Amino acid sequence: MDSKEEKKERRQGYFARLKRKKTGKQNAELTSAAASNKDDPLKVILGQTPEKASDEEKKKKRGQGKQLRRNEIKRHSAGELQNNKNEKKEKKMLTTQPLGTVEYTATSKDTLNTIALAFNVTPNKLVEMNKLFSHMILPGQVLYVPCGDPPPSNVKESSCGVIASTGSSDAEYDKLPDADLARTASKPIERVLSSTSEEEEASEVKFLKMNCRYITDGKIINVKEANRRKSTGSYEDEEEEAAIEEFLPDLKEKSLLLEDMHIKKLARRLPARVQGYPWHLMYSLQVHGASLKTLYRNLGSLDSPVLLVVKDMDNQVFGAYATHPFRVGDHYYGTGETFLFTFSPDFKAFKWSGDNSYFINGDTASLALGGGGSGFGLWLDSDLYHGRSNSCGTFKNDILSKKEDFVVQDIEVWTFK
Repeated sequence: MDSKEEKKERRQGYFARLKRKKTGKQNAELTSAAASNKDDPLKVILGQTPEKASDEEKKKKRGQGKQLRRNEIKRHSAGELQNNKNEKKEKKMLTTQPLGTVEYTATSKDTLNTIALAFNVTPNKLVEMNKLFSHMILPGQVLYVPCGDPPPSNVKESSCGVIASTGSSDAEYDKLPDADLARTASKPIERVLSSTSEEEEASEVKFLKMNCRYITDGKIINVKEANRRKSTGSYEDEEEEAAIEEFLPDLKEKSLLLEDMHIKKLARRLPARVQGYPWHLMYSLQVHGASLKTLYRNLGSLDSPVLLVVKDMDNQVFGAYATHPFRVGDHYYGTGETFLFTFSPDFKAFKWSGDNSYFINGDTASLALGGGGSGFGLWLDSDLYHGRSNSCGTFKNDILSKKEDFVVQDIEVWTFK
């Protein structure tokens, strides 16, 4: 038997032979690769075979093609986006002047509220008319405003509408009760129609129907002219004066708070769009109970202005005209036609000052009209028992009652339809 030392020597020779064979094989492969790829020394160094190199070249070409397609798609989409942006800019730049408006240049003292007050329009209407993004305006900014007569010095004059004679075939005008008499009058009636929309045309016809109330000597005169003649005593006969004196709104229910003197004075202050309509009692504390929720519920189906009348324990009568029916909301609502009034001691009406737009705010706990300054112009609690009146920035009003805090005796809410 071989000794252990001999076996160890033979084992080392075996492994040495295997190592030499492996090294020789690797050298032969490198030599053959170098012979076939003499023009690419990098492949010889890395030991890459031609098959591997061709696969990588194919992958590289496919990747380059995909990248080219991606770049073309990006360039195409970027060009479309740029074209869309340019079109939007052009549309923004091409603003047309609304019909029935004139250009007004804002001064350093102007705000949107003061301009709206000057032209008898709401701030929201100005925003819509001029396509503004906010209520902020800058000095020198040109705005479109409704036609005024006479226009201020910084208003650029332009055509504001068209004149239509009584010979128009307007179906709604033909339905007016005084249409035949107006056509046969010695002086034809002219009605100015705004050409902005059909709705505005209808509102002008409605205004004519409501405001042209009196007919004297074949001529229709409006409420304002009738009041002027009454104040100057320039009536042509006693019958005309009697016709004016008899003018009172048609109250469908009897009021427990308003006397004829109250009604006459309030009717003269109401906007033209509600003059001539009958008055309907929608809520009475004596009839429906003392609950603000009931008041909201009774006005829930309305879409017309309302008149709030309050009488306190000192027998003072006061209230507010609101352009929108009272409802629960999370913000103020209403327009600049809203006003406060009082008969304590003489009749006074407090119109919108233009300082803010805090007209009406209602929730389940209270009802408030006017705000800013020291408090609300008129405030009522949920039980319609306690109330408060302060001077506010919205209307620049006096205290409506004798005292700031008052106790309610009775309340009525009227609407016009």
